[in-house]
Amino acid sequence: MPENFRDDREITSFLYGGDNRYRLKQEIVLGIGGVRMLKALNFKIRKYHMNEGHSSLLTLELLKRNGMDTDRTRDLCIFTTHTPVAAAFDKFSYADVQKLLGEEFPPENIKKYAGVDNLNATYLALNLSKYVNGVTNAHMEYSRRLFPGYHLRGITNGVHPL
Repeated sequence: MPENFRDDREITSFLYGGDNRYRLKQEIVLGIGGVRMLKALNFKIRKYHMNEGHSSLLTLELLKRNGMDTDRTRDLCIFTTHTPVAAAFDKFSYADVQKLLGEEFPPENIKKYAGVDNLNATYLALNLSKYVNGVTNAHMEYSRRLFPGYHLRGITNGVHPL
């Protein structure tokens, strides 16, 4: 929209483009902005489903709305991991997180769920979702090795004949 800053209007110009800060801005719009938009449209959401960690910042908005109640937030969230390679696990510096989010989401609160050194979007989703799955049983097994200590389920993702 013309009334937004030019840089902000460019956030969605490229999918998977730009540097880490650009990606963080995109994930803020998708996660936090998505939850706020759904509320503004008066949607009554019973579950939020995250595909990969790209939208995992929605958990921060849900934590804030639920008075930092971790259990209530987990009850609202489902996480599916699709791509078991490091490149799919977005990580952002807390310096960038604080610059872009300010004090609305203090880093000390985020670090409990997303990692101490960097905000790891995958761990944020894993730690704040009650149900976590991979897209096949083989994928689930591999992901369990990548994320020991997390209970991942397998689902079948495919085409079913009529």
